[in-house]
Amino acid sequence: MFSKSFKRVFIAILMLLLGLSAMEAGAASVYVIGAGNSAENTRVTDVLTGFGHSVTIGDVYSSFNNSASLVGYDVVLLMPNYSWGSDMPNDGQLALKNFVSAGGGLVTSEWTLWIMGQGRFSTLAEAIPATSSGYYTGASPTIYFQSETDSVINYNLSMTSYTFALTNLSGTESRLTAKAGTHTFYTSSYGGGSNTGYSGLVGWDYGSGRVISFSTLIAENELGNADYRQLFSNAVNWADQATPVPLPGAAFLFASGLSLAGFLRFKLGNKA
Repeated sequence: MFSKSFKRVFIAILMLLLGLSAMEAGAASVYVIGAGNSAENTRVTDVLTGFGHSVTIGDVYSSFNNSASLVGYDVVLLMPNYSWGSDMPNDGQLALKNFVSAGGGLVTSEWTLWIMGQGRFSTLAEAIPATSSGYYTGASPTIYFQSETDSVINYNLSMTSYTFALTNLSGTESRLTAKAGTHTFYTSSYGGGSNTGYSGLVGWDYGSGRVISFSTLIAENELGNADYRQLFSNAVNWADQATPVPLPGAAFLFASGLSLAGFLRFKLGNKA
């Protein structure tokens, strides 16, 4: 025969299991070196907060020079979508590189790599996992093909390829060249077709931190696609390497909860 206190304990365990089964991949505190466009900043903020991340919009890249701005953040998003006419101050580049080296995460978008290919970001360039080949396209859509599996990058993404409409901000996508020692999670068709040979999403460990770079802009059309939004959030989680992935799997926990509930009902229904 089971006492009332025993039943309470088992019910509490059951609720914990079912709660864990619904847990999403964790969330990061993100500092955005801004797009130079308020609507774009709002769009990125809405997407990231929708996945549970917290977001602070900071300076545009050409004004960022303060390492103190990064204290307390897990990941920096660098997306100079609308403000690509100049360089980041060297103090800012050094602060960002040191932030990653010390264990922080960095996510970059298309214009970052293109600007770097024009001779800017020379201090930060060492930390970026890819280089610009010097080519860009204005074509859309593009196809991302899964190249390397990763439990965080592929979280809630079940297919091996995805087609994304691209925003055109004086170009839609840069042709990236992955550096040695990187992970090419997705290759890209580079604005159409079926070519799978170009780097689309590239990441690596730098010092104690991580950097991951998109060949595409992180902008209106891209973020209008549910799969891209998930991939974007996953990239933030990957850069924030301390972010957990649900383990054991949700299905196992759900099944465990149902089994425990069935066991309880059987035993309690047949107590002496």
